[in-house]
Order: sequence, then structure tokens, then C-alpha cells
Amino acid sequence: MICHVGFSYHDSFLSKLIATRMGKGYSHVFMRFECNGELLVLHATGKGINALAWNNFQTRNKVVKMIEITDENKIRQAYRYCISKLGTPYGFLAILAIGLGIHYEDGEKTLICSEYVARALDLKFNELKDLVTPADIEGKL
Repeated sequence: MICHVGFSYHDSFLSKLIATRMGKGYSHVFMRFECNGELLVLHATGKGINALAWNNFQTRNKVVKMIEITDENKIRQAYRYCISKLGTPYGFLAILAIGLGIHYEDGEKTLICSEYVARALDLKFNELKDLVTPADIEGKL
């Protein structure tokens, strides 16, 4: 299995606002897994944690950067985590808390894109994973 962490944006006000706030050319982070030639994106959107075929993802999003994960154990762990969280609600309050710079924590009851990837890869941060941004993820990879 091959795994990449991807960074993207789409043409919406919120996407542009997030990218500007972080000072990056992207607003979203996602996991892409390749298994038997099939590419699957697992990510958090306003609709919650969901899966999407790579071709469909690319029609709605502009990919800025892809980083390959090479540790086989980490890939298997991330895939199991990502699949287990399908259907989890999106963390709208976490996004609001990041924007306002206030403390927020709900564990894994809801997830935002960067929290989902951080938890899938078990990345360590000083702050709460609920408040991690896509730029924070890029800095750890």
C-alpha cells in the first residue's frame, strides 16, 4: 500500500480565508491511499469524515503538495484509523476556536482535516490535536 499526505484548496471563501490565515497556498490536508492501483482519498469535510475516489477529489480540489509516507507500519496504522473514523462529524467548533484563538477540545467526537491526519499518523504536537492546522502537519512531515 502506498500513502501520501496531500495539501489542497478549492475555490471558496472559507478555503481562501484559511489559506490566508495560515500564510500558505492551501487550506486542506488529506490522506491518499493506493491499493491495487486504486487511489482513495480519506479526509474531513463539512460533511464529516468521508472517502472519495482520487479522480473525483481532483475535480473539486486543487492539489498543491503531496508528501509520501514510507513507513509501512505507519501506513497500516493510518489506514486503519482513517477507515474506523468514516462518518465521524466535522468539527465546526474547532474551526471557530482556531479562528478566534480560543481553547477547544472534544477529543475525537468531531474531527477537522488536520486533526484527522495528525491522529491517523500519531503526530506529536505541544498543542491539542483539536487545534492543529494543515500548516502544522506540513511542518511535522
